[in-house]
Amino acid sequence: MKSNLVHATATLSLALTCGAAAAQSSPSFVGPAIGIALSGQNNKTPLTSQVASINGQSAQASDTATSLLASWGVALSDRWLATLGLAWDLNTTDFGKVNYTAGGPQTLTLKAKEHLSLSVAPGYKVSPGTLIYGKLAYHQLKAAYTDTATDSSTVDHNGTGVGLGLAMALTPQWELRAEYESVNYNSQKVRTTSGKPEQSLFTLGLLYRF
Repeated sequence: MKSNLVHATATLSLALTCGAAAAQSSPSFVGPAIGIALSGQNNKTPLTSQVASINGQSAQASDTATSLLASWGVALSDRWLATLGLAWDLNTTDFGKVNYTAGGPQTLTLKAKEHLSLSVAPGYKVSPGTLIYGKLAYHQLKAAYTDTATDSSTVDHNGTGVGLGLAMALTPQWELRAEYESVNYNSQKVRTTSGKPEQSLFTLGLLYRF
């Protein structure tokens, strides 16, 4: 009886030790992950318009956005990997406003919502727990143009983002990311005015890897 208990205890200890070693040796940044991110945004929209007092102005604003993240890291070699990513903003963000004159003082206000991005990020592991990466992303958002002289209109803007980032494996499961991304969107026309949004994004994200 005593020898069986000793054997069982030794077997359990060996299993726990092997499991811990496997967790420690598992490759970082590889596989599926979900998380949340906070972004500081510098938003700008140059405007061209048939209305002379709008033409040439730019709406500008700084804001923050909270996003849900999903990603999948694929190992290309011992050091190189590629990460596919999805981000979805949970809140509406401010893109600024411009004042102009048309039959009196007027204001054109811009807001963005339903911001989605899909990305691919090739990266290089400078150490087992540290990754530097570049990023190429497709972006889409809905922009609401609210004009006191007329009414509100919503259009879709599509764009491309490029960025650089740093990821750190805090544990085999938890990962911290910091990145900068510059995004340029296409021009869309709302009545007599066209807007072409630009974004500078500074993002900090925390992810859990399965």
